[in-house]
Amino acid sequence: MYTRRTLALASLASPALFCSQVRAESAKAVTSTQPGADRTPLDINQLLLIENIKRLRVLYAHYLDLNDMEAIANLFSPDAVCDAGLGVWRGRKEIREGLAAAFADYDKQHQGSYPFMHAMANQWVVLTGPDSAQGRCYLLDWATQRKREESPLLLLATYADEYTRIEGIWYISRTRLDIVWPMRNVGGGQPGKDIVLPN
Repeated sequence: MYTRRTLALASLASPALFCSQVRAESAKAVTSTQPGADRTPLDINQLLLIENIKRLRVLYAHYLDLNDMEAIANLFSPDAVCDAGLGVWRGRKEIREGLAAAFADYDKQHQGSYPFMHAMANQWVVLTGPDSAQGRCYLLDWATQRKREESPLLLLATYADEYTRIEGIWYISRTRLDIVWPMRNVGGGQPGKDIVLPN
């Protein structure tokens, strides 16, 4: 675990050197999935891993809303499985094509960006191994091209995710959109325990 002195010295040292030390030690930082582990204090290595993993869902929301399908596909591992409520997509090509078709369906005014807005919240990530993790986050999905008198709320859901680190980079390897409203379709489960993911 890093001390304040170590972190202070690291801020003066080469960022690349500090990052390499964190990467070397992060392989040892694995969160237990035993009862009560969700309240066990995390060390700096675990926090850094979890923050890197959380970025995937934040970037996913921005890239999808901006219509950057190449960038969004690269957030997934090459053999990823994605169930976004529109069928199961396997691999980056199917994921890219499926999300592009969904974007086109909602971009009725042909504006090219933000036909919907994906707001991610309440991210919960559990490290399950040195190169694996599971997570869940809330999704509030808003339709932006509706008439002003209509509600912009499109759906309420959560993402159930599995993450894999390949050559030092985190990817989404399996994901399922659990829709809570308006038409309930929830797989359920908690990260690191019994989360339901597509095969």
